[in-house]
Amino acid sequence: MLFQNSPDIVYSLFVGMIIGNIFMLVTGYIFIKPCIKIVNISKPILMASIMALVTVGCYAINNNINDVWIALILGVVGYLMRKYDFRLPPWFWP
Repeated sequence: MLFQNSPDIVYSLFVGMIIGNIFMLVTGYIFIKPCIKIVNISKPILMASIMALVTVGCYAINNNINDVWIALILGVVGYLMRKYDFRLPPWFWP
């Protein structure tokens, strides 16, 4: 019924999706060479920057330091589970 009652909305959605895909293709070709250089970054620097961004992101969601502590505790639990060969999906599945 949507195609019959309001085809202008459907066609505008299709055109928007096509334009979005073209934009993603162009930006993908532009940024592929700079993104390849990320592989050359040393692992300690990359992990430290990821940890900093994760910490800031956890705090920025609710402006609450408890979220950072919860993320830190769950990160340590996940690391220990992986270190002692505990299967992760059964533990995190609701």
